[in-house]
Amino acid sequence: LLLRLSSFHGTIHPRVELVFLDEISSSLDVKMETKMYEYLLGENLTLISIGHRSSLRNYHHYELKLSKNGLYQLENIS
Repeated sequence: LLLRLSSFHGTIHPRVELVFLDEISSSLDVKMETKMYEYLLGENLTLISIGHRSSLRNYHHYELKLSKNGLYQLENIS
């Protein structure tokens, strides 16, 4: 993902503004997760993360919780 984002700079490709991160940090240690999110946030991107780590809350303003019965809850966590 980071390579894809960095390849857009200075090319004719449109700028990426919305990034979906589906369990992307599950294979990273916390230090690398922090570096990745700091980089992405520094690029002024809108991030949507799907994951189980509580540390992901540090990089978002809202948390969407989905229930098996089709209900959901949107919580302001900032």
